[in-house]
Amino acid sequence: MACRIEPHCSACGICVAVCPVNAILETAGGTRISDLLCTECLGYAEAPVCMYICPSGAIAFASRAPWQPNRGQGFRAHREIFG
Repeated sequence: MACRIEPHCSACGICVAVCPVNAILETAGGTRISDLLCTECLGYAEAPVCMYICPSGAIAFASRAPWQPNRGQGFRAHREIFG
């Protein structure tokens, strides 16, 4: 699970300062949240701190399923390949 930064981020840097696990990075392409490091503040706060501190409301929960399996076609392709 992770949070994500929306395009309307003002790049103020407040979220970077409050992240308890240092999962928010300022890069040349803008501010981003690491999917690998973000814990949604589990164990640190009741909810993601960055979401509530963001003055522009640009931080949201990331999709719980980053990819959607193509059910059925994967099984047919597997059978076609392996018989």
